[in-house]
Amino acid sequence: MSADQGGENIKKVVVWCLLLVLLTSCAGTNPIERLNDEASLPLSLTLSEAEVALGDEYRRIDGYGGYGYESENLFIIIAGWPDVQDDRHVVSYRIKDAAYYVFGIFVGSSGEDAQKILIKNGYKLTERAHSDWVYGQGAAVRITLCINDDDVVTELFVEAITTNRGGIVF
Repeated sequence: MSADQGGENIKKVVVWCLLLVLLTSCAGTNPIERLNDEASLPLSLTLSEAEVALGDEYRRIDGYGGYGYESENLFIIIAGWPDVQDDRHVVSYRIKDAAYYVFGIFVGSSGEDAQKILIKNGYKLTERAHSDWVYGQGAAVRITLCINDDDVVTELFVEAITTNRGGIVF
């Protein structure tokens, strides 16, 4: 093999490597993984029930199809995921004070700023009812902002969207 052919082969390898890096960086991140990376929550969303470990400050509340853990400023729901009939995982949070955040949004944030942050992170407004602004990212994650008349976030609901293929009624 000549020096010219060797140089051409190296160029081809470099081009293919750069193309591979570009394609993998454009593939995007799983919305649930991204949310977990950008949140201060005691347990990752969709964490398996077997891995859930919480302190004494949480009180267990049993329900239909799952159960929850409640503390002074947080409510965590454990239920079937990705379908209600599947094994249980952490599927939802109700955040009641500024101790926790998602994408830098916390109770006390400006409602307008919170909405801009969600839109910047790929969420779209899917529903609005009274003081609730519901944002979703595909069929993976839903975040509800409860915004009062003074444009202040008073609560955050964060959910991994579950399916109900069997049409189960709880």
